[in-house]
Amino acid sequence: MKNLRWLLLLTGVLGGLAAAPTARAQTVGVRRYFVYFRDKASSPYSVGQPQQFLSARALARRTRQGIAVKPRDLPVNPAYVAQVRAVAGSPQVLYTSRWLNGAALACDSVTLSRVLQLPSVQSGRPLSLQEPVAPPAVAAAAPTVPVAARPTGTRADYGRAWAQSQLIGAVAAHDAGFRGEGMQVAVFDAGFPGANTIGALQL
Repeated sequence: MKNLRWLLLLTGVLGGLAAAPTARAQTVGVRRYFVYFRDKASSPYSVGQPQQFLSARALARRTRQGIAVKPRDLPVNPAYVAQVRAVAGSPQVLYTSRWLNGAALACDSVTLSRVLQLPSVQSGRPLSLQEPVAPPAVAAAAPTVPVAARPTGTRADYGRAWAQSQLIGAVAAHDAGFRGEGMQVAVFDAGFPGANTIGALQL
C-alpha cells in the first residue's frame, strides 16, 4: 500500500512537469501585434459629418487653423474591428489607430494567421522593442508663431527652468505675448528614474 502511494505521487509529479511546458508555451505564445486594414470603405462615418467622431473643441481648433477633415481622420471601420474580434482564438483588441488605420492585438501566432486571412486586413507585424511599428513620415510644418528676436524674460522669472525654457524658445514665446491660454496639450510620459525625488521636478 505504501509503495502504491509513492507510485501515485510520482505519477502526479511527472504529469505536472509534463503539462507545465505546454501551459508555459501557451502563455508565452500570446504576443502583441499590429494589423493594418486595407481601407476605410463602407465606414459609418463621413468627413461631411465630423461632429460624429471629433469633439467640438477639436473642430474649433481645425477651423481656427484651417485644417480640413480628411478621410484619414475617419475612425477605423468598426465592422473591420468586429471581424477581427470574431476570429477563432478570440484575439484581444487593445486599441485602434485611425491614422495608421489599424488595430493592436494580443493573440498567439495561430490566431494572427487567421486574422491576416480576413479580406479587410492588409498586413500585420509584431509589436516589440525589436520590431517597432514605424509611424508614417510626416513633412515638418513651417513655423507659424512669431518669436521675439530678443527675449526679455529674466532668470528670476523661470528659476531652475531658465536654461530649458531658453532652449525650447519658451522665453521668447512668452515675451511675444503667448501664454498658452485656452490651449490643451496631451503629454505622454512613462517617467524616468528619480523623477519623484528630484527637487526641480516637484510642484
